[in-house]
Amino acid sequence: MDKEKRPIMSQEDGPNLAKKGWSLTKSLMRYAMSGFPNVEEELFERRMLICNGCESLNKKSAKCGVCGCVVEYKGRMETESCPKKKW
Repeated sequence: MDKEKRPIMSQEDGPNLAKKGWSLTKSLMRYAMSGFPNVEEELFERRMLICNGCESLNKKSAKCGVCGCVVEYKGRMETESCPKKKW
């Protein structure tokens, strides 16, 4: 791909690919080893309200700018928490 045609990475893109991969691996291991527990729908909705109001959310991709996770998936996992300690 030409340098001119490559997308420009910004702070909104969050952590680099290696950090995103490591974060995803740890999250999925915790989730799997706990038996894949999900939070109740009400708690999930509260988490999403918090994420949607957060300055770190990349609204275009629906990914957290801190950890790089897709908030809709991470928000459902009982084993996970916000990297900014908001939930």
